[in-house]
Formats: sequence, C-alpha cells, structure tokens
Amino acid sequence: MSDRTQSDWPIDPDGEEGSNGMRRFDMAILSKFEPKAAFPMTAEEFLDRHGAKPVRFNHQQIVPVSEIFDQVSVNSFATKTEFHHAVGEAIRDGGLWEYHAAH
Repeated sequence: MSDRTQSDWPIDPDGEEGSNGMRRFDMAILSKFEPKAAFPMTAEEFLDRHGAKPVRFNHQQIVPVSEIFDQVSVNSFATKTEFHHAVGEAIRDGGLWEYHAAH
C-alpha cells in the first residue's frame, strides 16, 4: 500500500483535475476517466491513458491508478459495468477499502 501524499503528485488529487474538490474518491473518480462509449477496452489501454493519475481513498491515502490495476485479474472489459466489477474487486483485494460491510 502506498504512503504517498498530495504533494507527491503533479496535479492536486483534490483539485478540479483530480477529484473535483474532494467530492469524488476511489471508484467514483475512476468512472469519470472514460465514458460508457469507450468500452470495450483493454486494461492496458486504460492504464496507458490513466495509470499515473492519482486516486484518493481517504484523507491520507492517495495511490496511482496503476497500483489499483496491479490487482485487476482480467485483461479487458466489454462494458463499463464489467470494468467496475473488476476494479471494485481489485480495490478490495488490494486492501484499499477502509470500510468492509459485514456479511
């Protein structure tokens, strides 16, 4: 897990280029990177476009998209919904979620 801070990024992850004034975090900001019409898409294409961008998970933790994708287990996404399922699983598997619902 990364211990990078806001000052480690070329753009402010909480600014307009990053997470829209701290209103979008984790999966929500990833969703904004590509429209539904961009799918199908490979994981490699997504990483080429967005791998270095910062994603804030909480008030301390900011990681690059590429770190999230270290845990993505599929090579392509037919739809944006498939993208969300794969990335959500990767976020949980990578220990990036602070909150885990009891089952």
